[in-house]
Order: sequence, then C-alpha cells, then structure tokens
Amino acid sequence: GRGMTMAQVERKIRGTVASEPTTLGILDSISRAGKGSLSEDDTANQIADVLNGCFQTWAAIGHTPRDSGEHTFGSVMFDAAEDIGVKITSSAKPSSIGLALSITKGNDMGKMEPQYIAFDFPGPDQPTSGIRKVPSLEFPELALGGAVPRFEGVLAYVRDRGRACATDAADELGFARADVSSWLSRKELFYVHGREGHKVFYALVEDRATA
Repeated sequence: GRGMTMAQVERKIRGTVASEPTTLGILDSISRAGKGSLSEDDTANQIADVLNGCFQTWAAIGHTPRDSGEHTFGSVMFDAAEDIGVKITSSAKPSSIGLALSITKGNDMGKMEPQYIAFDFPGPDQPTSGIRKVPSLEFPELALGGAVPRFEGVLAYVRDRGRACATDAADELGFARADVSSWLSRKELFYVHGREGHKVFYALVEDRATA
C-alpha cells in the first residue's frame, strides 16, 4: 500500500507474482525498502535478493549522493546488483522538462549513446500534454554537463561561420582548446565537415539535417 515499505508488503508481492509470473517490479525508491541502512553491504544484498526472488524483471529507483551524480547512494553492492544502470538528469524550460538517459552499466549489451526525452506542459500547474524524443541540442546543458554559457558561445561561433576548428574557436573565444575540442567531438551535436592540414573543421548536425 501507499506509504508502506517493501519489507511490509513483501509477502503480498510474492503472492501476486505467483499468480502473475510476468509481473514487472518497480521499487520507488530503494530508500523505501525498509531493510536497514543503505550504506551497509548486507542491506543492499538483501534488497537485491528480494527483488530477484520476487520478479523475473525489476527496476529500482535510487538517488545519488550529494557529492557525486555517478553512483547510487549507499553500498557499492547496489551498483554490483545492476544488469543495466541508467543515470537520469533533468533540465527545465518554461513549457517543458528535458530528461537525459545515459547507460552507466550494461551487461551483455553494446555501447549506447545518451537518449533525450522532453515532457511538454501547456501551462503552469497543467498536466503533461506530450512526451517527445528530442535531439540533445534542445537541452544542451544535459549533453554538456551544465557548461552552457561557454558552449553557447561555441555553438554561436560555429553557426555564424558554418564550420570551425577547435584551435580557431578557442583562440577567438578565449576558451581552453581541450574544452572546445571535447564539445566539437560530440557526434550528436557536430560532424566533421572537412580538413585543412592538421586542422579538423566541424559543422552543426542540425544544419546538415536541414540542408
């Protein structure tokens, strides 16, 4: 029931799954498991054991520590229990919320690029009016880890010139070449437009799509 821990409803869950073996289990969130301190390995193992014992397929929502967004808060055994780990970050606009879904761990699967989703809202305090898969350029702060002001300068620089190389952009904008080079190498945002000697020129993917 609502407000109850997983430990309190575990017996009922097992009864339900016994009659519906293909039930998908979703634990929202790990902190509601009711098994003890999340920092203890035994607690993490108990939670994973219950989920594995109850469901053929399950998803558990965890929160990240304040000083890191790369791991689930608590024991490292939570990360070990994952077959697939997905990091979700968000960014809000006046009429939409963007989510970036990045695979942090994947057993028996190839490398996957981050996926971006937008939830649209017609106005304040209104329910979602639509869900869209969107390109990363719609929410650049999600693709670039928050370095938006400098990235927007590079974006404007490339857009104005049609194409640019990392050295020229860094020199004219006063940014570190390593940062500019890292941004320009993101395949979902830019593509290689040409080469002149040792210089590699990049252009916007969105411009190629509309050309």
